[in-house]
Amino acid sequence: MREKPRFNHRGFFHAYTKEVLKPKKTMARIMPWLYYILGKKRLYKLIAKGEYDAAIGYEHLIKDFPEVESVKNDEKRHGDIVSELLE
Repeated sequence: MREKPRFNHRGFFHAYTKEVLKPKKTMARIMPWLYYILGKKRLYKLIAKGEYDAAIGYEHLIKDFPEVESVKNDEKRHGDIVSELLE
C-alpha cells in the first residue's frame, strides 16, 4: 500500500504562503462537455500534458524549496496515470 502524503498540494503550498487556495470549479464543470466534444483520447492527452507541464513548472522552485520536488513528482505521476488510461 502506498504511503499517504503528508499534505495535498493545496496544504503543501498553504504552509508556505498562508493563503487558502481554491480549486478552479470552471474546469470541473466543463470537463464532461470536453469529454463529449473531444472524446476520451484527446481529452486524456490534454489532461496528461497539463500534468506534465505542471511538473516542469515546479522545477525552478526546487533549488530554493527542495520539498517542492515531491509535488513535481506527484504531477508527473498524475500524467503517467492518465496516459496509462489510454493504453
